[in-house]
Amino acid sequence: MTIAKNFRSTDHYKAALKEIMGQVRSGKDPHRIDFKTGDKYWAAALHEARRRWDKREHG
Repeated sequence: MTIAKNFRSTDHYKAALKEIMGQVRSGKDPHRIDFKTGDKYWAAALHEARRRWDKREHG
């Protein structure tokens, strides 16, 4: 758990999540945003955005 917590506190992860959530707020479905090859921070942030989206849409 510690590793995941530290991972989420990195600037790279926060920047990726901020960029993705900005796109989501402007009406884009996160399931239609593509993964960036080899970017584990982008992948994790995209996964989190999709999780939040699904939770909001489906309770």
